[in-house]
Amino acid sequence: MRNRGESTEQLGLDLCQRWRHRRESYRPGGEVIDPSQYGVELLSETAARAFLATHHYAGEDSYPSTQVRVGLFRCVGFMRTELVGAMVFGVPSSSKSLTRWAPAVDAVAGTVLQRLALLDDVPGNGETWFLRRGFGALRSERREVRVVLSYSDPVARADVEGRIYKPGHIGRIYRAHNGIYLGRTRRDDTYLLPSGEIIAPRSMSKLRNSERGGKRLEEKLVAKGAPARLPGESDREYAYRLVRDDLFVRRRRRPGNHVYAWPLTHDRRERRLLLAQWTPKPPPTEPDPVILGPVGFAAFPRAVA
Repeated sequence: MRNRGESTEQLGLDLCQRWRHRRESYRPGGEVIDPSQYGVELLSETAARAFLATHHYAGEDSYPSTQVRVGLFRCVGFMRTELVGAMVFGVPSSSKSLTRWAPAVDAVAGTVLQRLALLDDVPGNGETWFLRRGFGALRSERREVRVVLSYSDPVARADVEGRIYKPGHIGRIYRAHNGIYLGRTRRDDTYLLPSGEIIAPRSMSKLRNSERGGKRLEEKLVAKGAPARLPGESDREYAYRLVRDDLFVRRRRRPGNHVYAWPLTHDRRERRLLLAQWTPKPPPTEPDPVILGPVGFAAFPRAVA
């Protein structure tokens, strides 16, 4: 492992992924960011959401619940800057996920790196440069946090034209930033619209269980062409009907994400204790050979009812 984590060349990462308007591109890994032209500051919820909704492939619908939001800014003139990157840290999806991957810490002492995106003109090592300083901002804002987790989705995604707009991720940039590979999450289900757009399992459960946010999802699905609710049909009945026989929403089995972890402390004794809870595993070398995509993609297994 490298100490500073500010170059991808040593890990053989020839290309570094970037985003603009939800379309990917790549920068040469050997490019070096000019620290005099960039800075890191905390972001408001509004600014972080707007940037990631505009540029990150996941869009706005799956924007997570956040705790700390950090922006990468570039100087563009005298006393002027522009936002060229954002990362957000948020609450784990459940306390069980933290307990599984970091049993030595309390729930309040863990956070998840939920999103990270840089624009296409940020130099190649900008991600690790940004990660290092973003973790520093997190430490300053939430001193109780001791562990950061992050997940890499190894499944590619395709749009209605069959174009792969998001390749499978195996966490190379996390390894470049000294992330400890812990293994994979359990397999779960994901939900696809005819276009290939993903609906998070949690969103479907809100509709199914009449929770807050379920009505909003129903309105979205109908606007995208889903059949309307039948007279007297309950939330649960409606949600199941949409999925049954792939009527509109396709439920597919998704392989687990790759999991990476970092101890977040300068105290050497505490760091040793945190590291002792983990048994690093050999990191993945290739994405999964499956695709989440629109109707017609047969490369992804159907979930068994």
